[in-house]
Amino acid sequence: GGRRREVVRHTQPDTSDGGQCTACQPSTFKAVNGSSECVSCASGTYLNASAGTTCLLCGYQSTSLPGSSDMDSCSCAAGHTGPASGPCTACPAGTYKAVNGSSHCLQCPAGSFVEQSGAVSSDACICQPGFLSGSSGCVPVDTNGPPPVCFQDVVTLGEACQLPLCQ
Repeated sequence: GGRRREVVRHTQPDTSDGGQCTACQPSTFKAVNGSSECVSCASGTYLNASAGTTCLLCGYQSTSLPGSSDMDSCSCAAGHTGPASGPCTACPAGTYKAVNGSSHCLQCPAGSFVEQSGAVSSDACICQPGFLSGSSGCVPVDTNGPPPVCFQDVVTLGEACQLPLCQ
């Protein structure tokens, strides 16, 4: 009779040789018995050995592309910085980092600041006291010129508005 061979975990069927099992390659795993295929490691994980049953997590606040096969594939997530293989630390207050990788955190634009650490966009940087949001970023309030035009608790400067400045 035709007994079907059970494919064990961490291997997949090799249809080229009549049902022999082959080990899952690095960056792929299989956690259950049966004839299912090996699966690529998800984003934020890696697997550097063959015949794996689970992928390993990248370090704290680091990520990787799906299907990564080694720890060097992990890099710091947006809002965090550090060497390629970690450790990653949050960008300090006043800075942000919008991309994954080992690049440095960037200073908020002139006249703006972000109080929280780990900011992932310059949009998190808000104008500091004495500055208004303008079309080219935060601009100093002109204390020698005419007062800003106010309506319904809104200050306008060019095409930008900031709440509330008038009292």
